[in-house]
Amino acid sequence: KWEASFSFTNHPTKHTKNHSTTTATTSLQQRQTNGQGKNRHRHIHISVRKQQQSIIIIMTQTLDAGTASHSPSAEFMTMVDVDHQNDFEAVVEYVATHLDKIISEVHGFDKLLIDNGKTQLNCPPAPESGDTHGGLLIRTLSETEGPFGITLKREFKIHDLGKEEGTNKHKIEIREDLVKAPEAEGQSPVMKENVKVLAIDRP
Repeated sequence: KWEASFSFTNHPTKHTKNHSTTTATTSLQQRQTNGQGKNRHRHIHISVRKQQQSIIIIMTQTLDAGTASHSPSAEFMTMVDVDHQNDFEAVVEYVATHLDKIISEVHGFDKLLIDNGKTQLNCPPAPESGDTHGGLLIRTLSETEGPFGITLKREFKIHDLGKEEGTNKHKIEIREDLVKAPEAEGQSPVMKENVKVLAIDRP
């Protein structure tokens, strides 16, 4: 189901007498239901510009994962943002049970990268013959900015290191990097790293 509302504004043009530019902006929301009866939301922002006798439509798709109810990618993006720096173990636990759900959901949006306004979530395509993408499954980036630039950066990288010897489980490395900008001139950035390797079942 799609819902939309339009608002129109007329703008007289400088160089024509009987023509004006009409712009309309709308936000469309589509509710989709997955196999478990949970809602998934997509938003499409459309700008329509009519000038003289031509119409130009500019469409930008934003996957608003931050508002999707019970969305694995939305919950994950919140956990790894800069406001949840003490949640590394919680991230590890979540990845252990939701790793492939997160990846499948992002790829299901026909996207490799989504952004909720605070965290970028990148899931590279599945490995192809001769190209494993270095085993990288997920990469996230969340930053805060001050008047003089980036003050804090939090980044996660999740790699598949291959199967654990003697089992069918995959070794998954979860790496968190935190970089805090110096608070005074002459100081060095404060850096912190957390790493954990899990053995989990993957499809």
